[in-house]
Amino acid sequence: MAVARGSKDYLNLLKGLNTEANPLAFPEGYTADESNFLLALEGNVRVRRKGLEKYLQSDLEYTTFDSNVVSNPFFHYWEEADLIVGIVQDGDYSRLVVLENDSSYTELGQYTIYEFAEGVISKPSFATILDGLVITVGASKDDSAKPLFLKINENTSNVDVYEIDIYFRDFELLDDGTSISFRPNTLTQSHTYNLLNAGWYAERKNEAGELVDPLSLFTSNTVYLYPDDSNAYQDPVNSFEFFFDSPSSLAELGGGDLIEVSGFADTDKNGIFNVISVELTQLEEPPPSVEFIYKYTVVVEENLGLADATDNTVSVTFTKGNLPSNADIPVLGLTVDDSTGNQYFDPNKLDEIVLGNTEAPRGHFIYDLEGVKTRDSVLANKKDDGSPSNTVKLKATITR
Repeated sequence: MAVARGSKDYLNLLKGLNTEANPLAFPEGYTADESNFLLALEGNVRVRRKGLEKYLQSDLEYTTFDSNVVSNPFFHYWEEADLIVGIVQDGDYSRLVVLENDSSYTELGQYTIYEFAEGVISKPSFATILDGLVITVGASKDDSAKPLFLKINENTSNVDVYEIDIYFRDFELLDDGTSISFRPNTLTQSHTYNLLNAGWYAERKNEAGELVDPLSLFTSNTVYLYPDDSNAYQDPVNSFEFFFDSPSSLAELGGGDLIEVSGFADTDKNGIFNVISVELTQLEEPPPSVEFIYKYTVVVEENLGLADATDNTVSVTFTKGNLPSNADIPVLGLTVDDSTGNQYFDPNKLDEIVLGNTEAPRGHFIYDLEGVKTRDSVLANKKDDGSPSNTVKLKATITR
């Protein structure tokens, strides 16, 4: 009995790209992802990009350069424009040469791309992108020219030579010594950069309607003068006692906060001290009064030396409040005044939202590859995000 033979093409991939299909039930004849191809917009036809296969054999007769000077000539056939594009090294200079695709390879013009510090240029790369040609060339990873973009001018048919500036957006979270959700009481340079890069650079309206730095709303300074603001203090040398008729913001102080003592003639008694704890004791006044006295004992680590604190020029400043964490998002702190309808920034709103350990989105700062801006320099001007007005600049026109 005769045996019939046949073949079946299981992977014809004729239907093109499909990036939205269910990967568990992918339709036949489609591809999910591809690389190194050109998309011809007429009919959405895909053409494999073979730019590196379009190199021509080196021939110094293509150019007017002295053959004793020129080295490493590379030539590429730009099919879409029907031109020969060459990259040659003339001493320390890398030059672009554009030639007509005629019998004598008529030279249309040249453009000096780059002066290399040392070394010989490597094989350039040519890639056709829709209606233009991108060229990259360099001697090493640290000594490369900016990419070139060649395009045919629709009005004049000349070849416009553009230089491409490459920028990158900083999405990285710097190691600032804190966990994602930790809210510190002081700002380090690294944590400041992380917050600014996450959107905390923009001014926000406070409750009074004034534009202010939102980070300033997380801390407030309260100054207490001795002996005026408290009717007693004790002489255990590592604590204060404050007495008030109503609850005080001292209750918001806690371990890790700081107080600053100033005004003593003896400078050894002045300085910044670390708070260990704040203890509240509610004292009931004798009858017939029904009021209470609130006693706050602020315990610190260091020796305060307050036995001589009798002059009201001595002051104690408390800085309270936690600064944003690397998870906090500025817009989540916006609230609305019920009486006026005005929107303002209230850092206390962030306490009502549990963000967990998910990083806040970043990317405010943009840098160029030349390193003109650095992470240190942008801190001096936080609103200068580094975004360019354009990334492609016309450098020359070669007449055709």
